[in-house]
Amino acid sequence: MEQQGLGILLGLGSLALGYVFSKIGEYGGKEVDRLKNVPRYYDYSKLRNDLSASSNGVLSQVMVQGTARRPPGSPSLYSEDAGIEGAARLVITTNTSKVYNQTNDKWEEKNRSLDNVCLSVPFTLTDPKGNGVTVENIHMSRGFRSILQMVYQFKREPEQRSIGDYAVNMTLSEIPTGSRTKEYMLLYGSMLAGIGDAMQQGGSDIVFYPSEVGKSIQSLIYEKEMIVSFSKFMTTVLVLGGCSMIFIAFMLPWIREKLRRESERDLQSY
Repeated sequence: MEQQGLGILLGLGSLALGYVFSKIGEYGGKEVDRLKNVPRYYDYSKLRNDLSASSNGVLSQVMVQGTARRPPGSPSLYSEDAGIEGAARLVITTNTSKVYNQTNDKWEEKNRSLDNVCLSVPFTLTDPKGNGVTVENIHMSRGFRSILQMVYQFKREPEQRSIGDYAVNMTLSEIPTGSRTKEYMLLYGSMLAGIGDAMQQGGSDIVFYPSEVGKSIQSLIYEKEMIVSFSKFMTTVLVLGGCSMIFIAFMLPWIREKLRRESERDLQSY
């Protein structure tokens, strides 16, 4: 009876997870449909015309794609270690240490992230014809990490410690092994795309505030489609698995009774 109850609980849990994944897939499907209907601008002259035709000079939730350029005379971010300029910069520093796991009776590596540096400056996104829009605050958008390139990494060895410090670390079951620093930048000349709001300022100037970015418009849609496909797959697996477990749990007493009768019949035949 306990096994039957456990099977039913596992089946119901699997169905519940299947429902969660179905909702994720449903939401993702709506998001994909929405993105496919969002206006896309590869030619910024058309974007400028549509902004001029709008009542307030603002277009919400549009897609733009182009190449990152540095406007003449504008500031940029500079990596002293890599000797490269870019429009955005992300520095991730991680402390590493060896931690003793008493359960597994072995030392394992532990990472602890420190304060990260994340900055961006306004830059120009140009279309194939050379028309440009100014992009601001790109470091605050979703998917920001996907458009960056790693330009520098450095591993720092731990400082020399005294025997006393080493003994304390051993007592605490943690030994520092150093730190790792990785630097990423949005380099000028990179192709990227974004979803966000476009605003006309100062006559012909266009400013774009992205809420989500990627390497291309197609990649932005493709990532959502992959989430939907995975959610549908997991929904199918979990629902079928849950139904199977519940069916087997309910059939278990009947199967046991049938096996018992067959066993008694075999004994009587001898």
